Amino acid sequence: MAGRRLIDEGLRAEAHPSVIFRDGPAGRRPVLIGGPEVSDVIGAIVGGDVPGRMNLRRVAEFS
Repeated sequence: MAGRRLIDEGLRAEAHPSVIFRDGPAGRRPVLIGGPEVSDVIGAIVGGDVPGRMNLRRVAEFS
């Protein structure tokens, strides 16, 4: 089980080098290096009914 997880995370890290995985209350989650969880960034980008330029500002706030 742990071996599969390491392989999966390694392949994902190769495809997305600024993403790492951390343990949390809900299990292992992808996070940006030195930043928020990936799900928080995605939620900020696609959440709500806002124009595209506002989405870029939201991303900048999380970066």
